[in-house]
Amino acid sequence: SSTPRGTVALLADDQLVEQRELPAGQRTAQSFAPALEQVLARHLSSPNEIDLVALTSGPGSFTGLRIAVTAAKAFAFATHARIVAVNTLDVLVHQLPQDMDLACAVMDAQRQQFFAAHYQRQNNAGWVVTKACHIVDQQRLLADTPPEMILTGPGLQKVRGDLPVQTSLSLPAVWAPQATSVGRMAWQRHLEQDYDDLWSLKPEYFRPSYAEEKRAK
Repeated sequence: SSTPRGTVALLADDQLVEQRELPAGQRTAQSFAPALEQVLARHLSSPNEIDLVALTSGPGSFTGLRIAVTAAKAFAFATHARIVAVNTLDVLVHQLPQDMDLACAVMDAQRQQFFAAHYQRQNNAGWVVTKACHIVDQQRLLADTPPEMILTGPGLQKVRGDLPVQTSLSLPAVWAPQATSVGRMAWQRHLEQDYDDLWSLKPEYFRPSYAEEKRAK
């Protein structure tokens, strides 16, 4: 739920059982719990059959991240499941085709700014972060991105009409983070026995809210 069109998915190990996109006409707070309940009811006799809960903890929508983290922690506590949180930008490059080696993932940070991170694919380690999540002004996005680096992510929806024709973009079909990808990344963490702490997990906003910035002034 880090973007306006959230998704929920159920996986068996790393294999997709069902993914459901949240309705476009409803707020995430309204649609998230019913969608989750419906997916679970279709395939499980009890929520306690869930062993691992996966989510994106940021960057993304302030409200969406709070919903995801609160729901995931409550569900994991109630079912005694493990929990894994992944970076939303990491999910975006995870969805790219195998023949891409350099990527910049971007998400809308509002105020004509983007959350962005740079990645390079390494054969043994998969995608490696070469420039961690940072906030960049819209006009600086291309200047900070090498020409051989492909751009991906929902932030491109805002600016693709203004980008030079030679700009390398991934296909729009992979611009939005998908719950299936989140689950598969969490499964890899599970194989390494690498989990997050239920009690200390919190959203990663990567910037103060407008209200917090206003108070600071």
